[in-house]
Amino acid sequence: MYLSFGGRVGQDPELKTIPSGSTVCNFSVAVSGFNRQAREKTTTWVRVAIWGKRGEQLAGLIVKGSTVTVTGEFSTREHNGKTYLEVTTGDVTLLGSPPREQEEDDEPPQRQKAAQKNSKSAKDDDDYGDPPF
Repeated sequence: MYLSFGGRVGQDPELKTIPSGSTVCNFSVAVSGFNRQAREKTTTWVRVAIWGKRGEQLAGLIVKGSTVTVTGEFSTREHNGKTYLEVTTGDVTLLGSPPREQEEDDEPPQRQKAAQKNSKSAKDDDDYGDPPF
């Protein structure tokens, strides 16, 4: 069964070379959802494997926090009484980079203060609250 989904990458990809010489890029994606009966947000983790050159290319581009969409062959695996979701694919689209908090720390103090001032004034102007859904 093929499946398409989107979410955020949970850790930096791991690139491995197996004894046959093939390479595989592995990472996990957090997929957000909502349980209507329990009225709470849920997160489902899906392990993604990308084989070959495509995996090698993406391993250098994807980092923890990146937003991606994945389309691939869905499977499950049992280990120690738990069920794990896995997708083997060559079709991953990088949609966005992680939040830039770490890079902002490298900015000079004047830029940090200006950015904080601008974000505070914009926040004060936006008094709509959370969306109703």
